Amino acid sequence: MHEKKKGMKRDFSFIQKGKKRLFKALLASLFVNISLIILGVYFYQTEGYFLLSNIASPDKKQAVEVSYDLSSLEGKSFGELLSLLHNKERCIDGYEIRALALSILGEKYDFHIQKALNQESFEKRLVRWNGKAYTLCPTLSDTHYDRVARFVEKEAYPFTPHGLFCRLQQNPSDKGLRAAFSLTDEFMALEDLFLRSKIFCRDKLLEMVLQADFALLQDFFSAQKRAYDPSSKVRRKLLQQFFAASSKEALDLLYRYDKSYIVHSFSDREIEKALTMLGGDEKEDLCLLVGRSQRDYATVCYANNVLKCDKRAIVPPIKKEESSKVYIVQNGDSLWRISKKFGVAVDAIVNVNHLESNHLKPGKALHIPVI
Repeated sequence: MHEKKKGMKRDFSFIQKGKKRLFKALLASLFVNISLIILGVYFYQTEGYFLLSNIASPDKKQAVEVSYDLSSLEGKSFGELLSLLHNKERCIDGYEIRALALSILGEKYDFHIQKALNQESFEKRLVRWNGKAYTLCPTLSDTHYDRVARFVEKEAYPFTPHGLFCRLQQNPSDKGLRAAFSLTDEFMALEDLFLRSKIFCRDKLLEMVLQADFALLQDFFSAQKRAYDPSSKVRRKLLQQFFAASSKEALDLLYRYDKSYIVHSFSDREIEKALTMLGGDEKEDLCLLVGRSQRDYATVCYANNVLKCDKRAIVPPIKKEESSKVYIVQNGDSLWRISKKFGVAVDAIVNVNHLESNHLKPGKALHIPVI
């Protein structure tokens, strides 16, 4: 019995020692894992994470300060920078001269680096000098630079869409530039939108784009990439945006193909601006259309004053209360129900209010023509 108790004590002591060893092993493992995590975070926050991906987005990295004086390269011409693309000398920061030259070509001259490398993915690194950021491609090989050189020899206009746009604004009569810009993805998306309608003239669309800022075309292209929508609603809205940017061509296209949209959907300020930009018979015609519309009384009077100043026939202003009633859409209302209520045709309500669909939102004000 006594020996049995001793054996049980030995077994219990062995188990206790095993538990202690296991606990120590778990603590050691936890310490090692925490250390690895800390090292990994530190490695990621420094430049070690370049090894984890072939592409590094320059927008998500903190720029690295470089002490090399880039002013000598900043002042060089496009051709002089191209001649440095095979210069493998390294500056004191370890970057090759050709990498710096290629960066300035892209930043200053809108050189299309991505197209030159056949859209190949490559590492990008953001560096900062004298308060300005530069995107470098430090891992490009001799093969890549040879490809860039061949691209320059082959392409008459080796620039980004923005670069082509800026040069075309300076020289709009250059046929080669016009052709090159017409083949960009941004302009082709615009063409696709208007090819589906009767509003298509490449030269007019090109003039419209050049009369505004490139960011407007870029925003449209980005929106179409996210959600493709070739509807007339998008087309009208885009023309209105270009008109807001003082594009005369956008107003001409809307006036020629969709006058009713100008009359019914433009704000009072936009109507005034349109009458200022138009001239001759076009101005008179728009004044007449506004004068006979269901616009508010002040806008109608403004249109008549424009005609009066131009010494043309004056249209008597039509007050809304004399030509129409205002009805606020209620829950459960439909065009058919409203037309029956007031004894007016559905088409008449649609035309007066310039509706694009039969869907009515509760609380919307509708003008009901008086018969």
